[in-house]
Amino acid sequence: MASNEHSKARWTLAGIRVWTVVGIVVLVFAGIWLLSAISFALLPLTLGLLIVLLLEGPVEFVGQKIGRTASVIVVYLGSLVVIAIMLMVIIPPVYAQIVQFVQAAGGYVTQSYNWWQDNVMLKQTTPDSAWLRTATVALKDQLLAASGSLSTGAAQFALNAGGWVMAVFFNVTIALMIAFYALADLPRLEREVFAIAGEKSREELAHALRTTTRVVGGWLTGTLIQSVIVGVLMTVGLMLLNVPYAVLIGVLGGLLNPVPYVGSTISWVIAGAAGLILGPWMALWAFLVAWAASNINGFVFAPRIMSESVDLHPLIVLSSLLLGTALFGMAGMVFSVPVAAVAKGMLLYRYEKSTDHPLTDEDGVIFRASKQDTEDDSASLDRAKPDDDLASDGSGEPSGRDG
Repeated sequence: MASNEHSKARWTLAGIRVWTVVGIVVLVFAGIWLLSAISFALLPLTLGLLIVLLLEGPVEFVGQKIGRTASVIVVYLGSLVVIAIMLMVIIPPVYAQIVQFVQAAGGYVTQSYNWWQDNVMLKQTTPDSAWLRTATVALKDQLLAASGSLSTGAAQFALNAGGWVMAVFFNVTIALMIAFYALADLPRLEREVFAIAGEKSREELAHALRTTTRVVGGWLTGTLIQSVIVGVLMTVGLMLLNVPYAVLIGVLGGLLNPVPYVGSTISWVIAGAAGLILGPWMALWAFLVAWAASNINGFVFAPRIMSESVDLHPLIVLSSLLLGTALFGMAGMVFSVPVAAVAKGMLLYRYEKSTDHPLTDEDGVIFRASKQDTEDDSASLDRAKPDDDLASDGSGEPSGRDG
């Protein structure tokens, strides 16, 4: 009898394990199917969230003077004007330099081949060097064919760009609309979330929401500022050396800067290759200029920018970067600063709430806090109160039902 019970229990446990595995597999496939089904909506939603995080701070600041909805309109228009001016300044030289490179690519291949023949192959007199000559000629022919197809590929890309441009325009337009309504009604959305959370969790949720929003938004803003700094430094430095395609390389350097290690390395190599057109020594100088631009930003500007953006002392910023990189590699380097800032904010909040003893100070190092922290927490608590007097129509004014 005991043996039958033991066997029954064993088979029951085995059945539970099998069905657990089956359930996990089904959930994974269901999740993949769901993501594929809504994939078309993920891009505009993600872009909209990024826009909200980037503009929420400016909207809050302007909204103190003119109302919430009007502040969203003003910030939107100001951002669009700045972006339009930047594109008008950047796109013409970048386009001209792309066209110039496409037209001159074949000449660069021939120039490189002639230099190789004059400086390397003439010194190769052994019979064994025949294979090297054959390989060099084959490589030259392949590169010439590739450079010749660049113009054809560019023309084909231009023909196919219409659909791509329309897709980008659609996604960006939807993202802007999502972000607009989210920013305009964010106070009311927060109040509804706080009401669902209940009285006990309301204050802690308000602090967590405002801390995360401020940190992630500041981190995104700081990343954009660093990209601009790297792009400007690289462009100016290469232009002073008269390196070809300086603006194009600077723009690439700025775009690649957020990618740890790989992005910066690619921009250095591209700068060195462009300098090689003028000679080996210029290649070295161009490489050093690009390297210096990335490292000046990394060691001079980045700690200070991230410190001000996420309210961390530069010492903590550098320590977080080193520790995150050592533990998690590239992903740790990218996300270590915002994670450290959110963790600091939540841990200090829990400590100060449980001990009723303030630790933060504007001049602190580890326990650093800014005036904005206090203002944001105060605003969060105001929004968390389920008081009818705080109900607004999204413009910072009382709703009609209040009087």
